[in-house]
Amino acid sequence: MLTRLIHHFLATLMTTHANMETISNCIQQCSVNTFGFSSKNHQNWFDDNNLLNWFDDNDLLKAKNEAHNAKLRNPSSVTLHNKLKELRSKAQKELRQCENNWLIQNALEI
Repeated sequence: MLTRLIHHFLATLMTTHANMETISNCIQQCSVNTFGFSSKNHQNWFDDNNLLNWFDDNDLLKAKNEAHNAKLRNPSSVTLHNKLKELRSKAQKELRQCENNWLIQNALEI
């Protein structure tokens, strides 16, 4: 009796699972057919400003990298730490200004 009850329960469970999977697949397919997939057109200030060339030609970034390497060679130097901090801050400020200009330009186009 218990064995039959267990088999019946498992068969019902499998049928329910199969039904739920079928319903889920149907809902997904109907949604795709009705709405489709969204296409995301990200606006990328980094690409639009051609910043890869900026990285290659920028003296500030080269100086920051040199300061970073010097700091790695002499981690206890306070002077090197302060120089690296200052150059990093300047580079971030310049990049943020670039991004801000891009955002302003896009806002004016709207």
